[in-house]
Formats: sequence, C-alpha cells, structure tokens
Amino acid sequence: MAYIAKNNDGSNQFAVVVRGTIASVTDILEDLDVGTVVPFTASGSTSPISVSKGAMDAFTQVVDMRSLSASSNLVQALAGLLTGIPQPTVYVIGHSLGGCIANMVALYLKAQTWQQSQPQFGVVTFAAPTAGLQSFADYLTSQFGSMNQRYVNAYDVVPLAWADLPTAESWYPDPGPAATLEVKVLLGSIAALRGNNVYVQPGTAVSKNTDYMVRDDNLVKASVEDFLGQVAFQHANSTYLRLLDAPVLSGPPW
Repeated sequence: MAYIAKNNDGSNQFAVVVRGTIASVTDILEDLDVGTVVPFTASGSTSPISVSKGAMDAFTQVVDMRSLSASSNLVQALAGLLTGIPQPTVYVIGHSLGGCIANMVALYLKAQTWQQSQPQFGVVTFAAPTAGLQSFADYLTSQFGSMNQRYVNAYDVVPLAWADLPTAESWYPDPGPAATLEVKVLLGSIAALRGNNVYVQPGTAVSKNTDYMVRDDNLVKASVEDFLGQVAFQHANSTYLRLLDAPVLSGPPW
C-alpha cells in the first residue's frame, strides 16, 4: 500500500510513496464513494476541512497499516529512518488514488510531532483525483505552497474527478476517439455520484500532453470500447513516465 525510499545522493531526501488503485473491490468502492464528505481531523487544521468518505477510508488504511518486518505503522517507520538525519526533506508521492491519498498523508505527517528536527514536507502527485472540498484544497495549498507539485496528463479523465468530469465529454480531438452518446451518458452518471458536493483540486497543475501527441493510435474509433481504452492508456503509469521524460518500465508492475 505504501513504501518509503531514501535518496542515497547525500541530500537527506526521503519519499513516502502511496500505491494507486488496483483491481480490487475495496479500491474501486473507495474511488467512487464521493457522495458523502467527512471531517479530516488528522490534518492539523484548526478549522474544519472536508474530504470524501472514500478518500478517508483509503487514508485510514494507509496510516494504520503495519509493516511485515517490524510491525510498525507509517509514522513509526518514517521516524526510525529519520533518526540522526539532519534537516531531512520528505516528499509524499502518489499516482491516481495514491496521489489523492498522498495529499492527505502529507498533511497528516506534517502535523505530527517529530523527535528529531522537524522535516520539511512536500507533496508530489500524478493523475490524482480530488480528495476534498474547497476547505481541504485551500488548507493544503497554504501548508505546502511551492512544495505542492501536481502533474496531470491533459487528456487523462481521472484528474477531472471529481471537480470537472463533464469536460471529458468533448474528448478526444482528431484523430479521436470522439465520445459517443453512450460515453457521455456514462460520464454524466459517474459525475452524478458526487451529489451536491463541490470538489476542488489543490494548487495549480503542471499539464502535459496538451497537444494530444501522446496517444494510442489503435484506439481512435468512435465507440465506448475505444474511448475507455484510450482513457486507460492516458492514465497509465507508463504514459506518465513517458510524458515526464522518465525511464519507462520494460515490464510489470505498471
């Protein structure tokens, strides 16, 4: 569900990396459980801030999990690694649902009391859907400023959830696939799951692929199958690695 990595270049940088959605019923239900919002009391905010119930459930799983080797939770594991490290920087990172939850985990970790010198925290997300309402977005932005980096593929549907999902009804540009009526109905039905909740993305996104040059040219027919196939391609880890000029994995895990 998450792991911690240390940069060995002497920079005292660490990364807490949160896994994205996998093909499990639990993950899918958490992704779609946006009709109810709950208080995010673990954020350190003195004012009420709200997140979706699904995001809260996923966040709770991540921070309560125990490592197999040491039976420590996330805070305990990170504290152990930071022992004796002067002025550490910790980036909380995630793709997709992992990016959504990384926003919450970053606030939670920053709000903790650290026995060593207080780490500097940052959050870096890729393809992240929203976690909460305006109150959450404003608080996260106020806490991290330029240390909040959000990357999106301009033709990835997932970052539009749940702030602006209907935008995808006008996709994809030439050579396609154009959204059919069935696709538009599907997108509208999914967007309706949020009810009257107004979700907001935190900060300003760095948008990639704005010219739609990165695409799967085998998926350009005006059909539900090709549209959803292109959605999956545009959201894939390997596509984001390509857009960021990072080494693309030669095989699983994707």
